[in-house]
Amino acid sequence: MRGLTLFAILRLLEPPRKLRPTRVGWFFVGGVLAIGLAAVNTGNNLLYFVLGMMLGTIVLSGILSERNLRGLWVERSVPGDVTAGVPATLAYVVTARRTWLPILALTIRDLPREKGATDALFVRVDPGQTRRRSYERIFPVRGVHTVGEVEAATAFPFGLFRKSRRLGVTCEVRVRPRVVDVDTSGLVGGGDEGESRRLVRGDGLELFGLRDHSSGDEARRIHWKATARVGRPIVKDPARDEPPAVVVHLALSGYPSAPAFERAVERAASLSAVLLQEGFAVGLIAGEVSLPASAAGSQLDLVLDALVDVVQGPDRPVSLAPHVAIVPVGPSSVSGRERDGALAGAVKEAGA
Repeated sequence: MRGLTLFAILRLLEPPRKLRPTRVGWFFVGGVLAIGLAAVNTGNNLLYFVLGMMLGTIVLSGILSERNLRGLWVERSVPGDVTAGVPATLAYVVTARRTWLPILALTIRDLPREKGATDALFVRVDPGQTRRRSYERIFPVRGVHTVGEVEAATAFPFGLFRKSRRLGVTCEVRVRPRVVDVDTSGLVGGGDEGESRRLVRGDGLELFGLRDHSSGDEARRIHWKATARVGRPIVKDPARDEPPAVVVHLALSGYPSAPAFERAVERAASLSAVLLQEGFAVGLIAGEVSLPASAAGSQLDLVLDALVDVVQGPDRPVSLAPHVAIVPVGPSSVSGRERDGALAGAVKEAGA
């Protein structure tokens, strides 16, 4: 609490603007001092005139640079598919909220500045206009990251001084776990097509069974042979072909360290990606998180988004339908080969 209070006090004491000479500016300041000393020592009116012009340039530079940093509105655009350890493309959106004079030579950067980060340069933003510039940033770990202030700076108009100000552009970035290569030899496959998929009642081209006619059934579904045989209307019950269902169960407790838990989260994400690619319907269970199994094209995004919020904690008992296989991911004492063999048995059992 003391550290937070001290930081807040130092933040309040920080000046609203920061000003420092550029490399060219240092030479200019040195020239001003040299001309000033020469004018005082010699009393030469021409030197005083040159000194006045140079001092006037400094004053004009301060006025125009301040004008360039006012009437400025900055927002940050964040993509929805940020992955840990992978460069993410974010963007600054700058609007000139003024009626005259454009914003010129503006640079923006995140605070605190990361090593190797580059500034986003806005050459010109006309009054009432909005401009967008992309930049890259790496988030090393999974989770919800709060990205705070930015620094808007300019060396306009003469490039002698760099004036900057802080702007609050706080937003949250949801960082997904990485999908890494996993050893899945023998994990998928091993069954015929008819054994790996199952029929369920629903709209489809297959036949699930026959039943008595009920109100609302279409005439085209009547099974005429069965109707003639039993003497009452019998209709065909359609079925659809469903892929085998697998649920990745991520344990939330028992890990020796936080990095071990993060590796387990990455493994859960990677196994989900592999199983979906192989045609399985994949779900996820991780504590309070319960995602039904699905083979939809957006299922991997749903799994990765759900894993963003997963933290270590108590596990809950798992109860699933008999046809759904569980793929456990957690702190295990067995070797990787034995673990993959156990997973292979569970996945093959889903298609039985």
